[in-house]
Amino acid sequence: MIRRKGFKLKVNKKVDVSKLKMALLLSIPIILGVALNDINAIVDRIFVTEDIAGGISALNYAQRLIGFVQGIVVISIATAAYPLMTRMINEKNILRLKETILDSMLGVCMLVVPCTIGIMVLVRPIVDLLFGRGAFNQDAIQMTSSVLFFYSIGMIGMGMREILSRPFYAFKDARTTAINAGIGVIMNIMLNVVLFPLFGIRGLALGTSLSTTVAAMLMFIILRKK
Repeated sequence: MIRRKGFKLKVNKKVDVSKLKMALLLSIPIILGVALNDINAIVDRIFVTEDIAGGISALNYAQRLIGFVQGIVVISIATAAYPLMTRMINEKNILRLKETILDSMLGVCMLVVPCTIGIMVLVRPIVDLLFGRGAFNQDAIQMTSSVLFFYSIGMIGMGMREILSRPFYAFKDARTTAINAGIGVIMNIMLNVVLFPLFGIRGLALGTSLSTTVAAMLMFIILRKK
């Protein structure tokens, strides 16, 4: 049908690949920055030995619940705010950019803080309701609940870091977010080494929460200077 209408597909030999190259170069540190939570999850699983029965499963279930909240609340706000931040930077309207960032952070706090408190207070009933059946016995519920409790401590830090990374992407400064992600992973490993012998699998969750929160604070300081 298209050919009968006289349409012919031609290959443009003068394709400008400079923007594509720039996008590819920017994507590498962005991928590293976005993958911080996933890398920390892998680091936590490495520390779990076979002696801890059901340890990896407890980490997986707890991380899924935290990721569910982050995906619905934080990612939605960050996705909506990113085009506004980019426009403000292009217009060199730094005052409006600050307002957009602060509004986004406030929105995350207003939604994530109640979720955090709710999880910490009702952690065992939540795990029991969602997973408490079949082979998921009371021991598994107790272990997953304790892990989820300590992971929930870092939900604010995870949310803040997700918002604060967007202005750097808008500034085309993905390198800073990648470095921040690397610092977060190193801190997580160091905290796991210290906390795992003291608190067991709960120490892994606490180490991830603390490292993510510190990484978010560092990113906030860097963004203020920028």
